[in-house]
Amino acid sequence: MRIVDAVWEKRNLGVSTAEVAIGNNDSLESFRELSRELEKAYQYVCVKCSTVVPEFLFELQDLGYRFIETQFEIKFDRDNKAVLPSSEGLYSLYADRISFREMDDMRFDEVMGIIGEEGMFTTDRVYIDAAFPQHLAGRRYVGWCRDLKDSGSFFLEWLVNGKPVGFYEYTKTSATAWHTSLGGIYPQENAYAFLTPAINQKLLEYFCAQGMKTMRSAVSSNNSVMLRLHLSVGYQISAVHYVFVRHNNLEGLAGQ
Repeated sequence: MRIVDAVWEKRNLGVSTAEVAIGNNDSLESFRELSRELEKAYQYVCVKCSTVVPEFLFELQDLGYRFIETQFEIKFDRDNKAVLPSSEGLYSLYADRISFREMDDMRFDEVMGIIGEEGMFTTDRVYIDAAFPQHLAGRRYVGWCRDLKDSGSFFLEWLVNGKPVGFYEYTKTSATAWHTSLGGIYPQENAYAFLTPAINQKLLEYFCAQGMKTMRSAVSSNNSVMLRLHLSVGYQISAVHYVFVRHNNLEGLAGQ
């Protein structure tokens, strides 16, 4: 098992947080012992386990963990992709209207103000969790973006007819293997949401022209629209995990 003291979530959510990844060879007994320690040490525990260890599904619930989402790891490979005809058709109609621009520091700060507002990440596991005030989800994403930027991630904006309608984060883990964690349409620009397949298809072409071969990411089952979108432009599911959470003394969060 891999246990991480998620100190960034203490800043974002105001609670001590642990993130636990259960491996295929981990035992139920070792997790039971760990769970007792985590209950004493952390207010919020998030556990991810592979779908190939189903015995943990029952044990986690018996120990007070609640299922919150299924997480799909996805991968785009420029040499092995299959774009759906519906996405190709939308792309052919609107590609000329779509462009991208890298964010400078000033624009990055402006965009953080946009995504910090309640309403952008409404499928996030914190947003849908009644134990947390919903506005904390926006604060969490702002903190996440700033951490990614500080660690070397790039941020760009999607433009339609020259108007910024959304943003995208990506990291170059190598010259050809990239990774993305965050992105989306701005809440006030939801009228452009129908264009996201065309936007993402053109974005992948934009990246491939810079040498990218593969792009990896993850999508929640709580956002099935986004999962279908990625699959429609050539991504494939590479792994699936269940995610559970446990709350230990979260009183007082409403005033944050």
